[in-house]
Amino acid sequence: MNNKYLLDTSALWNIRNKINPAAIIEEGIKLYITQLTPFEYGNILWKSYIRGITTQTEIKNEITLLEKLIETKILEIITIKNYKQISTTSIKLKITFYDASYVTTAKTNNIPLVTDDKGLLENSKAISIKAITSKDLKKTHPEIFYKTNS
Repeated sequence: MNNKYLLDTSALWNIRNKINPAAIIEEGIKLYITQLTPFEYGNILWKSYIRGITTQTEIKNEITLLEKLIETKILEIITIKNYKQISTTSIKLKITFYDASYVTTAKTNNIPLVTDDKGLLENSKAISIKAITSKDLKKTHPEIFYKTNS
């Protein structure tokens, strides 16, 4: 069973409050993000604030959560490389450079991509990159998530 996964921002956003850090360590699961992910995460918060959905306090709490997950190595940052390949993938699949960076990083490091972006999920599979949703991750590794009644 695979124990390494690259989370894009959409997947991270959907599981951020559901993952159990102690269980991740105990089970030996490695969750990776790229160096771009915190900025994309911040953009989600910023857009939510601009739309009047999120308060400044909620943003601070979310950023604190993200920082804690990174500092404790629950989320490990994997460096994006291969910019030429990212460019080629972006053009080939007609996807953004951001999305192509996740696809290329997953492929280069032989790590499944976890994404809740339907387009990115389909494009990844189209070029034989293992890609799953955050729900699939929860089904595969229920032990790393907090138990809920839902």
